[in-house]
Amino acid sequence: MPLAATAAGRYVRPLRARAGYAWRHLQNPLVNTVRAWAEDRSATTTLWVCRTAGGLTLAYSGVGDGLTYLTAFLQDRALSLPGTTGPATTHVLRVARPQVLQACARLGADLVLVGGSPATVARLPRERSFVLPFRVHQVVRTDDGQGWRGRVSASERRQHQRNVRRHGYRLEVSRSAADFAYFYDRMHAPTMRERHGGSARSMDRDTAYHSLFRPGGLLFFVHDGHRRVAGALAAVDRDRRRLTGRLIGVLDGEDQHRRQGALAAVYHLQLQWAAAKGIDCVDLSGSEPFLSKGTWQFKRKLGAAVVAPPDLHRERRLWLHVAHDTPQVRDFLHRNPLLAVHGPHTFEALYFHDEARPPLTDSLAATCPGLTGIRLVDLDGLCDADAPAETT
Repeated sequence: MPLAATAAGRYVRPLRARAGYAWRHLQNPLVNTVRAWAEDRSATTTLWVCRTAGGLTLAYSGVGDGLTYLTAFLQDRALSLPGTTGPATTHVLRVARPQVLQACARLGADLVLVGGSPATVARLPRERSFVLPFRVHQVVRTDDGQGWRGRVSASERRQHQRNVRRHGYRLEVSRSAADFAYFYDRMHAPTMRERHGGSARSMDRDTAYHSLFRPGGLLFFVHDGHRRVAGALAAVDRDRRRLTGRLIGVLDGEDQHRRQGALAAVYHLQLQWAAAKGIDCVDLSGSEPFLSKGTWQFKRKLGAAVVAPPDLHRERRLWLHVAHDTPQVRDFLHRNPLLAVHGPHTFEALYFHDEARPPLTDSLAATCPGLTGIRLVDLDGLCDADAPAETT
């Protein structure tokens, strides 16, 4: 192998991985404001359109990260609606930025979402529209010793205790490079393939190793007495006494480990470790701003507070527009309550309802720190811009 190629593999690839990760997760407000400004100035943008067999058409345009995370979530939730059978049809095209809404109308989009800066969203119509955070994070305080346990829901505590008694789960923490390879190849990558198939989205192996593990990341394994059955890779910021979860998985992606509580045990045991080591808070990572997200509901039960992301997404917004009032649109909004922007970095939960669709305030609860309240939105009055909103 040529010497130059060897040097590239040894030095250039790690530098490229670290630089790319640092740029995506930069926490400098000034630089991120400039980046948002630059995004707003691009002449064209990507438009994603999804049509389901059930008759719902969704459209997303804006910052590229939405194509990575949000569109997969939207498609999954659309396919779960009543009466929807078969796969969805998706198209991605480039359109002139000022023509996005016209293109969505021409393509018959029922729900339109646009991701961008607050300035971008402020220029969009207010009628039949809601402003959401682009993403949110969920953070558990561990600065009061074992006080975090009291903030975990009683049902979740009991379930974890049963799983520990039944399977003997215990925590193993590692900094071994061999263990990183085992975690990524046997746990994380297979789990992403099993859960997301062709739409699997994650961090590539080089970036995970050079940007998360090498600079001081930790591996958290759950052991059942015979073998490691689940694990997670977390970044540790000891100066700010903060631990941030990044990657997770179960052995060989086998769903039985998740059903037996091994994945949930990763979170419980990680929080226990953080509290014992003097970590002030554990960031359980990001989520789309919808209460129907399964991981969002699980982390809520761990007592996590909803906060604005610490990186570029902190200043981004997501505009959701109801273009057509159809049964499929009503089903989507009803089954996917959302988090709306209530202040610069505060949020409220919005539940949609009508006579046939009672608000899902119990099955998709929003009881957690960080929310200013709950608002009920009557679907019958949604098309009337002057319809009063109910607040609880």
